[in-house]
Amino acid sequence: GKAMATKDYASEWARADEAGRKAVDRLHVEPMTVIGNDKVYHVEGGACGFASVRFPGNSGFGRWAKAEGHASKAYGGGLMFWISGYGQSMQRKVAYANAFAYSLMMDGIEGVRVESMMD
Repeated sequence: GKAMATKDYASEWARADEAGRKAVDRLHVEPMTVIGNDKVYHVEGGACGFASVRFPGNSGFGRWAKAEGHASKAYGGGLMFWISGYGQSMQRKVAYANAFAYSLMMDGIEGVRVESMMD
């Protein structure tokens, strides 16, 4: 049903994005030391990796997010919002994704989950 107008999805997305950015601001990232080829590298952003927020594509929210270009088809079904910000810092991406997903869940969006992977 059309319980929610599109503008509500837009404000939910904006709230989730703000929650994600605040989570990253609060984060204390543990820099990573990498030793290779007799050199020591300090990676300021910590471990490198990826994160995404997944949700069903057959919901009003999912259809809206795809139409707006926020989300794309996910491997294995549904949609995914790829966290492209924060360089290669997995800690920052995961902090953003978790806060983003939690905000959506609090707004009643169902089937939301976070996926992350070290590079």
